[in-house]
Amino acid sequence: MIAFLVFLALCVGGGVLTLLVRERHAAVVATGFGMLAGVALIVSAAQGLAGAVWQLPLWQLPALGRLTLGVDRLSAWFLLITGLVAVPVFLFSARYLRHYAAHYRTAGAAGIALFLLASIGLTLATRDVFGFLFAWEIMSALCYLAVNFEHLHDATPKAGLIMLVASEAGALLQLVALLLLAAHAGSTQFDVIAAHAAGMGAGLAWAIFALSFFGFGVKAGLFPSMGWLPRAHPVAPAPASALLSGVIVNLGIYGIVRVNADLLPVVMPAAGVIVLLVGALGAIIGILYATIETEFKRLLAHSTIENMGLVAMGIGAALIFRALHQPVFAAMALIAALLHLLNHSIAKSLLFLSAGAVDTATGTRDLNALGGLIHRLPWLAAACLAGCMMLAALPPTGGFASEWLLIQSLLRSAELASVPVRLAFVVAGALMALTAGLALSAFTRLFAMAFLGMPRSAAAQQARPLPASMRGALVLLAAGCIALGLLPTYIVAGLGTVVGTLGLHGGGGALVPPFYAPGSALPGDFVASFHALGAQLGSSLLPPPGLVLMHRGDAASPVAFAAAPAFLDIALVLGLLVLWLVVRAFTRTRRLARQRAWDGGLPELQPQLTYTATGFGNPARVIFAAVVAPNAAQVEEQTVAHQFRAGIKRTERQPYALDRWLFGPLLGGARRIADAFAAMHHGKLNGYVAYALAALLLALGVAFWI
Repeated sequence: MIAFLVFLALCVGGGVLTLLVRERHAAVVATGFGMLAGVALIVSAAQGLAGAVWQLPLWQLPALGRLTLGVDRLSAWFLLITGLVAVPVFLFSARYLRHYAAHYRTAGAAGIALFLLASIGLTLATRDVFGFLFAWEIMSALCYLAVNFEHLHDATPKAGLIMLVASEAGALLQLVALLLLAAHAGSTQFDVIAAHAAGMGAGLAWAIFALSFFGFGVKAGLFPSMGWLPRAHPVAPAPASALLSGVIVNLGIYGIVRVNADLLPVVMPAAGVIVLLVGALGAIIGILYATIETEFKRLLAHSTIENMGLVAMGIGAALIFRALHQPVFAAMALIAALLHLLNHSIAKSLLFLSAGAVDTATGTRDLNALGGLIHRLPWLAAACLAGCMMLAALPPTGGFASEWLLIQSLLRSAELASVPVRLAFVVAGALMALTAGLALSAFTRLFAMAFLGMPRSAAAQQARPLPASMRGALVLLAAGCIALGLLPTYIVAGLGTVVGTLGLHGGGGALVPPFYAPGSALPGDFVASFHALGAQLGSSLLPPPGLVLMHRGDAASPVAFAAAPAFLDIALVLGLLVLWLVVRAFTRTRRLARQRAWDGGLPELQPQLTYTATGFGNPARVIFAAVVAPNAAQVEEQTVAHQFRAGIKRTERQPYALDRWLFGPLLGGARRIADAFAAMHHGKLNGYVAYALAALLLALGVAFWI
């Protein structure tokens, strides 16, 4: 509890001090307080995960109940992610905010970031309905201010307003869901609500599920309410984008899990199917747009939609397994989802900060205008490569383990009896497989077009070196990507205790059997069969639970699936080393000459003739034209003579898919209704008197009927 209160004091005190000091010192002051607050938050979260849960009753509000702070293992997990992201983000901000000093007051951005971090911590630590809603509204307002920082740009106010309106629409749904829970329990305290959940009727349970899932789903960027993300990210400063995709979208996932797995555990398999399929649709739509996008930050925003969809798939699978009385499978699926949430937060924060670094060094985030940055910015290239590999689910990063566990969790549906549910899993699994393939393509394209090849513009050719603080922040996050891939078994074992507080026991032990833990209850012949595979490797160096991720099946199939990410990483490094030795041995006996690239008779390859990000993504645009193709195109030709064409300008409007499919028709219908009502304003007094008389008669009729 003390560590959390210190965190709040650092955030609030640092935010106030940042606004009071001189402008040139504000970013440094905010960096110091923000990093210390992040460390305090990590300490508080570690204490909560270790079992030191606490509650602190605050004020009694008339007719609203008592405000209460507290941390349990579930909220501690989200607080841990927040702290791990906050430290490098504030370190990066120390020099990055100077980028805006000529046009904006950077003290405002630094202070808002500290207050925003405090509101995030409060949202995760409140243990009552009204305290949670109050903290949520503060967080949403501060998030709007952080995104709207560059308000002098024409697109910024509109994007910020769309984000705020979407957030408030979701908050209204959350409000109704939480008030229904409080009314049923007769209390606003989360503990009391959870204790009274068993007696709730099916109709009310369905209403609370729908309101909470789609309400919190807005903040998480889930289908169909994810359109605000690709609008908000390109206009926000890089540190704000890192917090937005690395932390704030997690709050939507937290709300979904808190309500539907803790306060009112879902008992309807159909509800889990809805979450599963909504997540699958969001994942595939998000990665399709990421595959064709050429603006660095907008590409990452679409990737956030994809990864939140993957997390939702894990949550949906957990809800289904729990409703069908498969608690171990449910625990495994939820562990995979929470592990992927951590991996995504670290990698996406890294890549958004990388986008800010690219913008600082070159002045552009257009992938078509970049290229060759690996030669001028090798540290940035190495860090960005780690983030791209993480989100492409490649070893040796943590993304491989979490997505592999998600896929394996979906495959456990083969043991369910319900055919419709199994069919839903088949559809979701197929969409996830396609999503994984497109993610590999999207992040290969991102890294290649930004850092490899030759510079395709003067800005890329003259990229400026990065300050040490920005490089340090990127290295911290890149090291996190690698560390999460080396020892995921220890994180999975810890997550077993987190999901155990939700009534889902056995997941950690099922995924990480204690092969060499003292007093292991596993059969001797079963353990011995894995000794030959190296399950005991490292037992003298590492404590239990070991290095193998697996699920133990029945007697007929003792191992349902198994993998050892650490061993895989070692094999990968050894393979690369062998390849390097072979190449060195081969080139030692042959003389190699390096020459300029030659192209079609030209003395050297020109940047205009190289592959671009648009060309790389065009196959996906053609294949999935029904989703991502533009709905309008305009071609203008300017000529100086009939036989000479001086220039062509092609303009495309590419509205978001859901704008065409859902929100566009809804907006059109609303406008038609408004136009019909507008026709009633004709300026004739007799008509207005008739309207009033008709309204009076209708009111009298209703009153008489009642």
